[in-house]
Amino acid sequence: MLILPQMYKPLFESTINWLHERACARMRGLGTKLPWDERWIIESLSDSTIYMAFYTVINLIRTNKIKPEQLTRKFWDYVFLGAHSSKEIAQETKLKDKVLNEIRESFEYWYPNDLRHTAVGHITNHLTFFIFNHVALFPEKYWPKSITLNEFLIREGAKMSKSKGNVVPLVEIPRKYGADLYRLYIVSGANLEAVVDWTEKNVLSAQKRLNRLYELSDEIIKHKTQSAGRKATTIDLWLKSRFNSMLKIVTQDLQNFKMRDYSQRAFFEFLNDLGYYYQRSKENINYFLLKKILANWLKILSPLIPHTAEEFWNKLGNKKLISLEKWPALDETAISKEVEISENLILNTHKDVEQIIQLIEKKPKKIMLFAVPSWKYEVYKGTLEGKQIRDFMQNPELKKFGNELVNYYNKLGAKKFELSKEILDSKKELEVLKEAKQFFESSFNCKFEILETEKSTNPKAKIADVMKPGIYLE
Repeated sequence: MLILPQMYKPLFESTINWLHERACARMRGLGTKLPWDERWIIESLSDSTIYMAFYTVINLIRTNKIKPEQLTRKFWDYVFLGAHSSKEIAQETKLKDKVLNEIRESFEYWYPNDLRHTAVGHITNHLTFFIFNHVALFPEKYWPKSITLNEFLIREGAKMSKSKGNVVPLVEIPRKYGADLYRLYIVSGANLEAVVDWTEKNVLSAQKRLNRLYELSDEIIKHKTQSAGRKATTIDLWLKSRFNSMLKIVTQDLQNFKMRDYSQRAFFEFLNDLGYYYQRSKENINYFLLKKILANWLKILSPLIPHTAEEFWNKLGNKKLISLEKWPALDETAISKEVEISENLILNTHKDVEQIIQLIEKKPKKIMLFAVPSWKYEVYKGTLEGKQIRDFMQNPELKKFGNELVNYYNKLGAKKFELSKEILDSKKELEVLKEAKQFFESSFNCKFEILETEKSTNPKAKIADVMKPGIYLE
């Protein structure tokens, strides 16, 4: 059996050892009488932990108006264990053979219980009896497959209790917040082993992000789709790469029950990616691509925000439910690390320029960007590979930078384990910045110059680093 988080497995084992001495019956209280001595009541935990088997058939019992007296021991032995024949049970209970077969098939369709999810506090009682009773009563093929657990939910930093009046009743959730917002907040708030703090401020923040999803989805759906033959731009390729990279990782997250990681990547991070795509594309938005991505994105989000996903799936013109769709197919060929790294350079440079403008509180007339010089790239790359200062000094082209190179090498060495491996060479970096020139000018409404550091005497050229251009404002 799979138990997640695995840190709780030892508690199950110690509980099983401890329960060896626990009585299975008592003489007072409500419950089922002990068959061979009706003075005794079966211990409630021994009598209430296979009710999920009842869920699989109760709808058919009601539909067929089966009376309590018809639910004999042989009836249940047939339904749950396959004992006796349906004809024998039909004769005893006066139920139709067809009805009995349907009930048995329903149980077999739904069982075993693939995933039991509840709070950690139930390990020492309910959950352990849940395992005991399934093993005692059912064949192995019907034993539970997995148990997942979560820590408690608190509110505004305090434990929820009726006396404090800070309980969030589940019945109010759909009316006040909506089911999807609740699901989004709870799943994205913390991993299973961590306490989730329900704060109105953070719930409101999640609601704004959910509203943003609505806005973007409506925006994509209402636009007429262009021909599929349009040539993909660099930013189109970036979005395709980001989507497939996300799909690859979140599929693994779900398989490993990393629900928070899945929700953060699939919802929040990719929502940011879509927003950035709009900012970068301006008047050249590829709505054919966006509609294709939206359809698959909704499939990914369906387990998290099912009602929202169904609504926009329908708006896209689909007739079947999205919950019945297959998980999106991964396109490995669309994933390009170089494209993603290139766009990270543009995005981070854009943020740096924004911060400088906010700092000086003055609108620039012109902005110069200085790409990293080739010698710095060589030293950076060599440092990642474990090269020493003597290795660089043996290269005549690098040796001429003397003390400047030594100082740069020492600077990198001080943060060696923090250095990113996702870099571009100096030539590619210059090319990417030049390609983004129009985007920069449009964003900041001023002229941009993209310059080679080696050909400039500007002091800002000296501070240009790998994936971090020097920036000069006039």
